[in-house]
Amino acid sequence: MNRISKRDILIFFYKYRRRLLMTFAITLLAVFAISLIPTPRYKASAVLIVRLGSEYVYRPEIATDKHNSDSAIPFNQNQIFKSEVAILNSLDLHSQVIQDIKIENIYPKILQTGTFSFVESDITPQEKQRRQIAAAVELFEKRFDILLEKDSAVIRLTFEHKSADIAVTALQKLLDLYMEKRREVYFDSRLSLAEKENKDSETSLKNAHLALEDFKRKNKIYSFADQRLQLLARKDAAEEKATVLNNPGLNAKIAEYRGKLEKLDALEKEYSKLQKEVEIANNLYSLASHKLKESQAFDELQKNNLSSVRIIQSPTIPEKAKDLQAIIMLLGLFIALITTFITAAITQFLSNGFTSTGEAEQITGLPVLTTFTQEFAGKELKRLIHGINLQMLDKPLNIITFISARHAEGSTQIADAYATAIAEITPGILLIDCTKNTFTSGIVDQMLTSNSVQTAITKRSDNLSVASWLTEEKNHAHAIELIHNQDFWQDLSENFPLIIIKAENVNQSFDGVALAAKSDISVVVIEAEKTPQAVVKNLCDLLNTAGARVAGIVINKQKHYIPDKIYNKL
Repeated sequence: MNRISKRDILIFFYKYRRRLLMTFAITLLAVFAISLIPTPRYKASAVLIVRLGSEYVYRPEIATDKHNSDSAIPFNQNQIFKSEVAILNSLDLHSQVIQDIKIENIYPKILQTGTFSFVESDITPQEKQRRQIAAAVELFEKRFDILLEKDSAVIRLTFEHKSADIAVTALQKLLDLYMEKRREVYFDSRLSLAEKENKDSETSLKNAHLALEDFKRKNKIYSFADQRLQLLARKDAAEEKATVLNNPGLNAKIAEYRGKLEKLDALEKEYSKLQKEVEIANNLYSLASHKLKESQAFDELQKNNLSSVRIIQSPTIPEKAKDLQAIIMLLGLFIALITTFITAAITQFLSNGFTSTGEAEQITGLPVLTTFTQEFAGKELKRLIHGINLQMLDKPLNIITFISARHAEGSTQIADAYATAIAEITPGILLIDCTKNTFTSGIVDQMLTSNSVQTAITKRSDNLSVASWLTEEKNHAHAIELIHNQDFWQDLSENFPLIIIKAENVNQSFDGVALAAKSDISVVVIEAEKTPQAVVKNLCDLLNTAGARVAGIVINKQKHYIPDKIYNKL
């Protein structure tokens, strides 16, 4: 995240101070005008106290221990208050209040023709009434408020209206309906469910008994012990005879008795299963009967104990109506500040140029070598010379390129000023102009005709020579070759210890990027507050990709917004 300095904030404020102050003043005046519109309102208030009663206790349907009277689970205070607030805020409760008081008494404007956006003739009277009540409920809820006092069991209710009588009547009606509704909500009758369970278990018990009797009748069972003894006696008698007589019919009889004994064992097992079902059904019926008695007792107790909420202050109103003007003005002041900040944020977002040096350095990651206002002289130019000289700490500089992203950002004028200033103290300076703004034959043109650079070079002063790079567009292909010709630059550097190139902007040609890549360093020139940040960032990335060494940025046409007295203290 970019760090915003105090200087950046002050620059922004002084630059857009008229816009920000106008936004603040217009918003404040508009809110002041609005504050004169509302009429005073009367605020009726009532106070309730909530005690822990039986309705706030959950009793499980089946107690874990029938001898344990502490199986009930009480609700916590937060749950209790949320429950009561939910009832007080219920839409049907508010709707009933409005219907009882009547819309024409509480919100008569809703009944006026043209209140709704729909065409009233296209809907049924029932739908029209429903929409009118819904609109009235919406207005009611805007003026109705519930306040839970901290660390207490008190609920404070308020309702505002232009009429003092309506305010009191509406709040009192709300309390009456609330008391009725909470009795309906908390009176959780278990009797019907217990009666159903008791009836179902009784039916199940009867069905189990019938199934058992039907089984005995169908299989002719009267006593498993007696029937087994009879079969065993007959089998034993037949077996004794079989030891004396070898009769096939007797052996078949023995086999028949054994089969009947096995069948009797199987029937006994089925009979035991049916008896178990009868026993289970009987236990369930006993439990259901017990629950039915408990539910009857619980319902009776609950009807008598639903009084945990008490009204400790009936609806009352203050002597004077509530004046909203002061509140609206305070709110307006807050809105004006927010609007001003939003305006500042939008302005900053839409301002895509660089306002300060810190902003440019943070976004591009490059140092700002200097800033110029209108004249390319004085301490700003000295700062540029010093910044470029710092680049010589690594190695001596021979070729320096000044380049910009767009037309008329001042790169050519700054390059001229820099070359002129350097020529005053250093001999052998060559300034190459690549902007095609000259009528003299360029270096590229002369290399094609005479293979000599000197014919394209003109002396401007003892220490400064100037030359155009290319004047004939038809020779552009040869210019590209010459840019990448290492021998050419080597020969030129032997005659001129320092070569300064003022390149074309990137919008006109990419030759400047290629020349910057051949230079020892390149300097990016931008126009303050005009050159988009994305364009500058793209140019720096383009130079880095081409292999150019970017020394830094020069900000041209910089404006100073902060007064000197304040600026000098920063």
